[in-house]
Amino acid sequence: MSNAYIAAFRTPGHESLERWLLEICDDGKVTVNSPQFDYEAEAQIQSNTTSALVWIRSRQHDPYQIYTRLGAELQCPWIVVSFLEHIVWEYQMYEGSTLVDEFVPAPEIWDLDEPKLGDAEKLNRIWGVKPERVQRYLRRWDSSLKVERAYFGNDHSCYKSPEQGYDFLHAITGLRFPEC
Repeated sequence: MSNAYIAAFRTPGHESLERWLLEICDDGKVTVNSPQFDYEAEAQIQSNTTSALVWIRSRQHDPYQIYTRLGAELQCPWIVVSFLEHIVWEYQMYEGSTLVDEFVPAPEIWDLDEPKLGDAEKLNRIWGVKPERVQRYLRRWDSSLKVERAYFGNDHSCYKSPEQGYDFLHAITGLRFPEC
């Protein structure tokens, strides 16, 4: 499968992330809080006072491995959202390097018997987001799930759309990447 990843780190600002990414990026171009998506950058960061979203496009390094190293280095809570083959989005949440929660709404992709539906209470404890703001994202994607938005006033995408992962990231961080 072809994957794309965006990680969210529960850390104020972007300075430590930017310094670290500049050291490992091949071309040394890291864009921070740009109003437009930068197709030339090897890494892009959007940040606020509590969180940062990081997207990496590296020819030399696996982005997931970079996020794992960043999380271990920063020793902060972080979530990596995987966008898989334009089929589904999933997440793994860590505290430092320890996996503490997962969301896998379509277990048949991985030959799992049951989905892993995340934990809204853990998201509350670790990210400070109210459970009622995220629990509707954390549903199994099966034939009984209607194709609609989880939260009509805030979301751009519907269930069974991998782009819903962007809405989830916005719900936990208050951040969005510029439109591509």
